[in-house]
Amino acid sequence: MKPTLWLLLLAPALAGAAPNGPGDFAFSQALQISGGAAYHELSLSAEVLAALTRKDFGDLRVFDAQGAPQPHAWRPESPAAELAPKARALPFFPLPARALHPGSALSIDVSSGETRVKIRGGAPAAKAEVTVGYLLDAREFSEPLAALILDWQEPRVYQGRVRLEASEDLLSWTTLAASAPILRSEYQGRSLARQRVEWSPRAAKYLRLTWPQGESSFVLAAASAEAAAGRGETARSWLAAKFLKAGDKPGEFIYESPKALPVDRLRLVFGTGNHMLPAELLAREREDEPWIPLAQSVFYRVSQGSDTLQSPDLVLTRSQHRYWLLRTDPRLALNAAPILEFGWLPPRLVFLAQGSAPFQLAYGARDVQSAALSMVTLVPDWARRKEEVFSVATPGERQTAGGEARLAARTDWKRWALWGVLVAGVALLVMLAWGLMRETGKK
Repeated sequence: MKPTLWLLLLAPALAGAAPNGPGDFAFSQALQISGGAAYHELSLSAEVLAALTRKDFGDLRVFDAQGAPQPHAWRPESPAAELAPKARALPFFPLPARALHPGSALSIDVSSGETRVKIRGGAPAAKAEVTVGYLLDAREFSEPLAALILDWQEPRVYQGRVRLEASEDLLSWTTLAASAPILRSEYQGRSLARQRVEWSPRAAKYLRLTWPQGESSFVLAAASAEAAAGRGETARSWLAAKFLKAGDKPGEFIYESPKALPVDRLRLVFGTGNHMLPAELLAREREDEPWIPLAQSVFYRVSQGSDTLQSPDLVLTRSQHRYWLLRTDPRLALNAAPILEFGWLPPRLVFLAQGSAPFQLAYGARDVQSAALSMVTLVPDWARRKEEVFSVATPGERQTAGGEARLAARTDWKRWALWGVLVAGVALLVMLAWGLMRETGKK
């Protein structure tokens, strides 16, 4: 009976103190919902992520008006759908030599259902004007252009190079391809063709096709432009990294991000002017760990006239490191730490409103285990509803619930109680053995 009594006395300690209400978390936010939908979803803000102590976002719950937790799950990220390039035929107009003469100005005139290119200024018109290029009208495209497909009448077989430029006003021109190779060859019933010119995506109303010096020309028969192919990428949220200090070596800068922030994009923000910065990015979870190399890239911002060219966002494998090291060439002698920004896809929480409103989101609690279900469990017909957008729950202002003390590590009473039971059990066995030995000795 004595061992049983010991276990009964220690059972409450073994059970531990599981979170059972909003007060067991550091912060809370009221959730505003509309309609009588069963499922609601919300995206976690940087403010919420900064208060979480677990990388799986486990120290978070949704409670109803009675303080009962609501079943929830994390909505998986939807794969970005590949967007097929959009190709459309472009109207084109032959350009005589005087159209390229300094001082000449082009304009497109539409009258009586006909479209004409007018040339003002520059050299006078020749009696027999030779075509030295083509003007292509791309005003119907609202998307950035990335490719041009050419077809020509003669010569049928051609191998050479073309120059391609872009303009918004027919006055200022930017080179897209200075010397792009194209060809079309035929031999014994077979053909080899390269009739496509590609460049970095750029919005343009007009394109100008000419030939570099020394290249032979052709008579253009058709031209089609393609919009930039890409992926229907979900927009990222962005947060400026907190600069902590300079690194151990010249040209090194250390930053910090919220522990649970799922970073998968990164960029440097430059001010006005031209900037070019080759850099290596490293990260680690704790200050006593070695740095882990993540990526190398060249970040830049180059202005040329009214055009500004900026480096694309650096794509990373999703990472939740806390400390980040930007290592630059020490010969650049930077005067200040560059502005580093993190991009991430906000985690989307879906919960079932099985209680009564108002609902609230509570988060931030050390040593709390995740209670998230899978989407298949939370939404039984999930396979059919994957693309459905659930009713959006809007979080209110952050309120203090249990306070920041909930974020601190707490004494693990359950572990100590377990050790107490083990020690007490051993002591009890020793006492029983001692008693048996004494009884045996008396006999």
